[in-house]
Amino acid sequence: YQYMGASFDGAGWLPSTLSDPEAALEAEVNAMVEPVRKALEKDPDFFCGQIIFQKDGYNMGKRTPVAFGLRKQLELLKEYGYQVVTVDTLLAESPFADLGRDDPLFEKLNKLQQERAIVYSDNCLRLDAVMTCGELAMLLAPKEEALGRRWAAVRRSGKHEDAYWGAMDWCAERGLLPRGTKSDAPVTALPEGLFAAEMAGAAGFLFLMAAGVAAAAALVLPGISVSYLFLVLGIYDELMRSISTLRLSFLVPLALGLLLGVVLTTRVLETAMNRHPQPTYLMILGFVFGSMAEVFPGIPSGTELLVCLAALAAGFGVIRLVTASEGNEK
Repeated sequence: YQYMGASFDGAGWLPSTLSDPEAALEAEVNAMVEPVRKALEKDPDFFCGQIIFQKDGYNMGKRTPVAFGLRKQLELLKEYGYQVVTVDTLLAESPFADLGRDDPLFEKLNKLQQERAIVYSDNCLRLDAVMTCGELAMLLAPKEEALGRRWAAVRRSGKHEDAYWGAMDWCAERGLLPRGTKSDAPVTALPEGLFAAEMAGAAGFLFLMAAGVAAAAALVLPGISVSYLFLVLGIYDELMRSISTLRLSFLVPLALGLLLGVVLTTRVLETAMNRHPQPTYLMILGFVFGSMAEVFPGIPSGTELLVCLAALAAGFGVIRLVTASEGNEK
Protein backbone atom coordinates (compact mmCIF):
# COMPACT_ATOMS: atom_id res chain seq x y z
CA TYR A 1 0.00 0.00 0.00
CA GLN A 2 3.00 2.34 -0.08
CA TYR A 3 1.96 3.83 -3.41
CA MET A 4 -1.20 5.21 -1.77
CA GLY A 5 0.93 7.80 -0.02
CA ALA A 6 2.36 9.11 -3.31
CA SER A 7 1.57 12.71 -4.22
CA PHE A 8 3.12 12.83 -7.72
CA ASP A 9 2.68 10.40 -10.61
CA GLY A 10 6.06 9.47 -12.06
CA ALA A 11 4.21 8.13 -15.14
CA GLY A 12 5.55 5.30 -17.28
CA TRP A 13 2.53 3.10 -16.76
CA LEU A 14 0.34 4.58 -19.55
CA PRO A 15 1.38 3.22 -22.99
CA SER A 16 1.93 5.48 -25.99
CA THR A 17 -0.44 5.23 -28.96
CA LEU A 18 2.44 5.40 -31.49
CA SER A 19 2.71 2.30 -33.68
CA ASP A 20 6.51 2.24 -33.91
CA PRO A 21 7.83 0.46 -30.75
CA GLU A 22 11.01 2.57 -30.44
CA ALA A 23 9.13 5.84 -30.94
CA ALA A 24 6.49 4.71 -28.43
CA LEU A 25 9.16 3.89 -25.84
CA GLU A 26 10.83 7.29 -26.35
CA ALA A 27 7.48 9.04 -25.96
CA GLU A 28 6.79 7.12 -22.76
CA VAL A 29 10.20 8.08 -21.35
CA ASN A 30 9.56 11.75 -22.20
CA ALA A 31 6.16 11.46 -20.51
CA MET A 32 8.04 10.55 -17.34
CA VAL A 33 10.73 13.24 -17.54
CA GLU A 34 8.96 16.36 -18.87
CA PRO A 35 6.38 16.73 -16.04
CA VAL A 36 9.24 16.61 -13.51
CA ARG A 37 11.26 19.17 -15.48
CA LYS A 38 8.31 21.57 -15.80
CA ALA A 39 7.45 21.28 -12.11
CA LEU A 40 11.05 22.07 -11.10
CA GLU A 41 11.31 25.01 -13.49
CA LYS A 42 8.12 26.48 -12.05
CA ASP A 43 9.07 25.84 -8.42
CA PRO A 44 12.48 24.38 -7.50
CA ASP A 45 11.09 23.31 -4.11
CA PHE A 46 8.03 21.61 -5.60
CA PHE A 47 9.15 18.06 -4.71
CA CYS A 48 10.31 18.77 -1.16
CA GLY A 49 8.76 16.10 1.06
CA GLN A 50 6.76 14.55 -1.77
CA ILE A 51 6.53 10.86 -2.70
CA ILE A 52 6.80 10.07 -6.41
CA PHE A 53 4.91 7.00 -7.62
CA GLN A 54 6.81 4.79 -10.07
CA LYS A 55 5.47 1.91 -12.14
CA ASP A 56 7.87 -1.00 -11.84
CA GLY A 57 8.31 -3.55 -14.61
CA TYR A 58 6.24 -3.55 -17.82
CA ASN A 59 3.55 -1.03 -18.59
CA MET A 60 0.33 -1.92 -20.37
CA GLY A 61 2.18 -1.81 -23.72
CA LYS A 62 4.66 -4.43 -22.46
CA ARG A 63 7.49 -1.87 -22.49
CA THR A 64 9.70 -0.68 -19.61
CA PRO A 65 10.11 3.12 -19.89
CA VAL A 66 10.89 3.27 -16.17
CA ALA A 67 14.23 1.57 -16.88
CA PHE A 68 15.29 4.71 -18.78
CA GLY A 69 13.05 7.46 -17.48
CA LEU A 70 13.76 6.93 -13.77
CA ARG A 71 17.46 7.65 -14.25
CA LYS A 72 16.66 10.91 -16.05
CA GLN A 73 14.21 11.90 -13.30
CA LEU A 74 16.86 11.31 -10.64
CA GLU A 75 19.46 13.28 -12.62
CA LEU A 76 17.06 16.23 -12.82
CA LEU A 77 16.31 16.11 -9.10
CA LYS A 78 20.02 15.89 -8.29
CA GLU A 79 20.70 18.99 -10.43
CA TYR A 80 18.24 20.88 -8.22
CA GLY A 81 19.94 19.69 -5.04
CA TYR A 82 17.45 17.03 -3.99
CA GLN A 83 18.31 14.04 -1.86
CA VAL A 84 16.13 11.14 -3.00
CA VAL A 85 15.31 8.28 -0.64
CA THR A 86 13.04 5.25 -0.90
CA VAL A 87 9.68 5.00 0.84
CA ASP A 88 11.13 2.28 3.07
CA THR A 89 13.70 4.79 4.32
CA LEU A 90 10.97 7.35 4.99
CA LEU A 91 8.92 4.78 6.89
CA ALA A 92 11.91 3.85 9.03
CA GLU A 93 12.35 7.54 9.88
CA SER A 94 8.67 8.32 10.35
CA PRO A 95 6.58 5.11 10.45
CA PHE A 96 3.36 6.64 11.79
CA ALA A 97 1.23 9.36 10.22
CA ASP A 98 -0.46 10.23 13.53
CA LEU A 99 2.42 9.82 16.00
CA GLY A 100 5.75 11.64 15.94
CA ARG A 101 9.15 10.81 17.37
CA ASP A 102 8.65 13.30 20.20
CA ASP A 103 5.76 11.25 21.60
CA PRO A 104 6.70 9.24 24.75
CA LEU A 105 5.12 6.11 23.24
CA PHE A 106 6.99 6.32 19.93
CA GLU A 107 9.90 3.98 20.69
CA LYS A 108 7.69 1.29 22.23
CA LEU A 109 5.14 1.41 19.40
CA ASN A 110 7.87 1.47 16.76
CA LYS A 111 9.36 -1.70 18.23
CA LEU A 112 5.92 -3.27 18.61
CA GLN A 113 4.93 -2.65 14.97
CA GLN A 114 7.92 -4.73 13.86
CA GLU A 115 6.43 -7.75 15.66
CA ARG A 116 2.68 -7.05 15.43
CA ALA A 117 0.50 -5.83 12.54
CA ILE A 118 -0.84 -2.79 14.41
CA VAL A 119 -0.47 -0.11 11.70
CA TYR A 120 -3.24 0.61 9.18
CA SER A 121 -2.51 0.86 5.44
CA ASP A 122 -2.54 4.67 5.74
CA ASN A 123 0.30 4.36 8.34
CA CYS A 124 -2.00 5.49 11.15
CA LEU A 125 -2.29 3.88 14.60
CA ARG A 126 -5.65 5.46 15.53
CA LEU A 127 -4.87 5.34 19.24
CA ASP A 128 -7.83 7.58 20.11
CA ALA A 129 -10.42 5.30 18.49
CA VAL A 130 -12.31 2.62 20.43
CA MET A 131 -10.42 -0.67 20.11
CA THR A 132 -12.22 -3.46 18.27
CA CYS A 133 -11.78 -7.19 18.82
CA GLY A 134 -9.99 -7.41 15.48
CA GLU A 135 -7.48 -4.76 16.54
CA LEU A 136 -6.96 -6.52 19.86
CA ALA A 137 -6.31 -9.79 18.02
CA MET A 138 -3.73 -8.04 15.81
CA LEU A 139 -2.08 -6.68 18.94
CA LEU A 140 -1.85 -10.14 20.52
CA ALA A 141 -0.96 -12.35 17.54
CA PRO A 142 2.57 -12.33 16.05
CA LYS A 143 2.65 -10.58 12.67
CA GLU A 144 3.73 -13.73 10.82
CA GLU A 145 0.80 -15.67 12.28
CA ALA A 146 -1.77 -12.92 11.68
CA LEU A 147 -0.80 -12.46 8.02
CA GLY A 148 0.33 -15.99 7.18
CA ARG A 149 -2.82 -17.70 8.44
CA ARG A 150 -5.07 -15.37 6.45
CA TRP A 151 -3.07 -15.81 3.25
CA ALA A 152 -3.09 -19.58 3.68
CA ALA A 153 -6.88 -19.56 4.19
CA VAL A 154 -7.38 -17.43 1.06
CA ARG A 155 -5.22 -19.80 -0.99
CA ARG A 156 -7.12 -22.83 0.29
CA SER A 157 -10.64 -21.51 -0.22
CA GLY A 158 -10.12 -18.91 -2.94
CA LYS A 159 -12.45 -16.63 -0.98
CA HIS A 160 -11.83 -13.27 0.57
CA GLU A 161 -11.20 -13.47 4.31
CA ASP A 162 -11.66 -10.68 6.83
CA ALA A 163 -8.45 -8.68 7.28
CA TYR A 164 -8.33 -9.77 10.92
CA TRP A 165 -9.09 -13.45 10.23
CA GLY A 166 -5.57 -14.79 10.82
CA ALA A 167 -5.12 -12.98 14.14
CA MET A 168 -8.63 -13.92 15.30
CA ASP A 169 -7.95 -17.58 14.48
CA TRP A 170 -4.66 -17.48 16.43
CA CYS A 171 -6.41 -15.98 19.49
CA ALA A 172 -9.32 -18.44 19.31
CA GLU A 173 -6.87 -21.35 19.18
CA ARG A 174 -5.36 -20.16 22.47
CA GLY A 175 -8.68 -19.46 24.15
CA LEU A 176 -8.12 -15.69 24.20
CA LEU A 177 -11.18 -14.90 22.08
CA PRO A 178 -14.24 -17.11 21.46
CA ARG A 179 -14.65 -18.39 17.91
CA GLY A 180 -17.31 -16.43 16.09
CA THR A 181 -16.30 -13.13 17.70
CA LYS A 182 -16.98 -10.23 15.31
CA SER A 183 -13.81 -8.39 14.39
CA ASP A 184 -15.59 -5.00 14.42
CA ALA A 185 -17.13 -5.56 17.87
CA PRO A 186 -15.79 -3.11 20.47
CA VAL A 187 -13.56 -4.50 23.23
CA THR A 188 -15.44 -4.31 26.53
CA ALA A 189 -13.09 -6.44 28.65
CA LEU A 190 -9.66 -7.99 28.29
CA PRO A 191 -9.52 -11.77 27.66
CA GLU A 192 -9.26 -13.84 30.83
CA GLY A 193 -6.16 -15.67 29.66
CA LEU A 194 -4.31 -12.57 28.49
CA PHE A 195 -1.92 -12.41 31.42
CA ALA A 196 -1.49 -16.17 31.85
CA ALA A 197 2.04 -17.51 31.87
CA GLU A 198 3.25 -18.21 28.36
CA MET A 199 3.77 -21.94 27.86
CA ALA A 200 5.85 -21.88 24.71
CA GLY A 201 9.06 -23.52 23.58
CA ALA A 202 11.16 -26.17 25.30
CA ALA A 203 11.01 -24.43 28.68
CA GLY A 204 7.19 -24.38 28.63
CA PHE A 205 7.06 -28.03 27.52
CA LEU A 206 9.34 -29.13 30.36
CA PHE A 207 7.41 -27.05 32.90
CA LEU A 208 4.11 -28.66 31.90
CA MET A 209 5.67 -32.14 32.05
CA ALA A 210 7.01 -31.39 35.54
CA ALA A 211 3.55 -30.13 36.58
CA GLY A 212 2.09 -33.40 35.25
CA VAL A 213 4.56 -35.45 37.31
CA ALA A 214 3.67 -33.46 40.45
CA ALA A 215 -0.05 -33.88 39.74
CA ALA A 216 0.44 -37.65 39.33
CA ALA A 217 2.02 -37.81 42.78
CA ALA A 218 -1.01 -35.99 44.15
CA LEU A 219 -3.30 -38.49 42.42
CA VAL A 220 -1.52 -41.50 43.89
CA LEU A 221 -0.85 -40.18 47.39
CA PRO A 222 -3.88 -39.53 49.64
CA GLY A 223 -4.53 -36.18 51.22
CA ILE A 224 -3.18 -34.05 48.37
CA SER A 225 -5.60 -32.12 46.14
CA VAL A 226 -4.69 -32.14 42.46
CA SER A 227 -6.78 -29.02 41.79
CA TYR A 228 -5.09 -27.17 44.64
CA LEU A 229 -1.70 -28.22 43.31
CA PHE A 230 -2.56 -26.77 39.88
CA LEU A 231 -3.66 -23.55 41.60
CA VAL A 232 -0.32 -23.35 43.45
CA LEU A 233 1.53 -23.86 40.15
CA GLY A 234 -0.58 -21.09 38.56
CA ILE A 235 -1.92 -23.19 35.68
CA TYR A 236 -5.42 -24.12 36.88
CA ASP A 237 -7.29 -21.45 34.87
CA GLU A 238 -5.14 -22.08 31.81
CA LEU A 239 -5.83 -25.81 32.12
CA MET A 240 -9.58 -25.24 32.22
CA ARG A 241 -9.40 -23.03 29.10
CA SER A 242 -7.19 -25.54 27.31
CA ILE A 243 -9.64 -28.35 28.02
CA SER A 244 -12.60 -26.30 26.77
CA THR A 245 -10.76 -25.31 23.55
CA LEU A 246 -8.91 -28.64 23.17
CA ARG A 247 -5.53 -26.88 23.10
CA LEU A 248 -3.21 -29.82 22.48
CA SER A 249 0.00 -27.80 22.80
CA PHE A 250 -0.87 -27.38 26.49
CA LEU A 251 -2.61 -30.70 27.21
CA VAL A 252 -0.16 -33.13 25.56
CA PRO A 253 2.95 -32.31 27.65
CA LEU A 254 0.81 -32.23 30.80
CA ALA A 255 -0.65 -35.67 29.97
CA LEU A 256 2.83 -37.07 29.26
CA GLY A 257 3.96 -35.81 32.65
CA LEU A 258 0.93 -37.39 34.31
CA LEU A 259 1.66 -40.80 32.77
CA LEU A 260 5.33 -40.61 33.67
CA GLY A 261 4.50 -39.40 37.18
CA VAL A 262 2.02 -42.23 37.86
CA VAL A 263 4.60 -44.86 36.85
CA LEU A 264 7.41 -43.28 38.89
CA THR A 265 5.28 -42.53 41.97
CA THR A 266 3.77 -46.02 42.19
CA ARG A 267 7.17 -47.69 41.82
CA VAL A 268 8.81 -45.45 44.42
CA LEU A 269 5.87 -45.93 46.80
CA GLU A 270 5.86 -49.71 46.34
CA THR A 271 9.59 -49.89 47.00
CA ALA A 272 9.28 -47.69 50.09
CA MET A 273 6.41 -49.78 51.49
CA ASN A 274 8.37 -53.00 51.03
CA ARG A 275 11.63 -51.74 52.53
CA HIS A 276 10.43 -49.20 55.08
CA PRO A 277 6.75 -49.89 55.76
CA GLN A 278 6.27 -48.03 59.05
CA PRO A 279 7.84 -44.67 58.04
CA THR A 280 6.04 -44.86 54.69
CA TYR A 281 2.61 -45.48 56.21
CA LEU A 282 3.17 -42.77 58.81
CA MET A 283 4.12 -40.33 56.06
CA ILE A 284 0.88 -41.15 54.21
CA LEU A 285 -1.04 -40.76 57.48
CA GLY A 286 0.61 -37.37 57.87
CA PHE A 287 -0.67 -36.35 54.41
CA VAL A 288 -4.19 -37.34 55.49
CA PHE A 289 -4.03 -35.47 58.81
CA GLY A 290 -2.44 -32.46 57.14
CA SER A 291 -5.25 -32.20 54.62
CA MET A 292 -7.99 -32.36 57.26
CA ALA A 293 -7.68 -28.65 58.00
CA GLU A 294 -8.57 -27.91 54.38
CA VAL A 295 -11.65 -30.15 54.21
CA PHE A 296 -12.97 -29.90 57.80
CA PRO A 297 -16.30 -28.03 57.53
CA GLY A 298 -16.54 -26.98 61.17
CA ILE A 299 -18.62 -28.30 64.08
CA PRO A 300 -22.34 -28.44 63.21
CA SER A 301 -25.15 -27.66 65.63
CA GLY A 302 -28.74 -28.83 66.33
CA THR A 303 -30.16 -31.74 64.40
CA GLU A 304 -27.38 -31.36 61.81
CA LEU A 305 -24.93 -32.55 64.47
CA LEU A 306 -26.70 -35.91 64.71
CA VAL A 307 -26.76 -36.32 60.94
CA CYS A 308 -23.06 -35.52 60.71
CA LEU A 309 -22.17 -37.96 63.48
CA ALA A 310 -24.17 -40.67 61.72
CA ALA A 311 -22.39 -39.90 58.43
CA LEU A 312 -19.02 -40.06 60.21
CA ALA A 313 -19.88 -43.39 61.79
CA ALA A 314 -21.11 -44.76 58.46
CA GLY A 315 -17.93 -43.74 56.66
CA PHE A 316 -15.77 -45.22 59.41
CA GLY A 317 -17.79 -48.44 59.34
CA VAL A 318 -17.48 -48.85 55.57
CA ILE A 319 -13.70 -48.47 55.69
CA ARG A 320 -13.47 -50.98 58.55
CA LEU A 321 -15.55 -53.50 56.62
CA VAL A 322 -13.43 -53.09 53.49
CA THR A 323 -10.16 -53.50 55.38
CA ALA A 324 -11.53 -56.47 57.32
CA SER A 325 -12.60 -58.25 54.13
CA GLU A 326 -9.19 -57.65 52.61
CA GLY A 327 -7.57 -59.10 55.74
CA ASN A 328 -9.72 -62.24 55.54
CA GLU A 329 -8.79 -62.75 51.89
CA LYS A 330 -5.13 -62.64 52.80
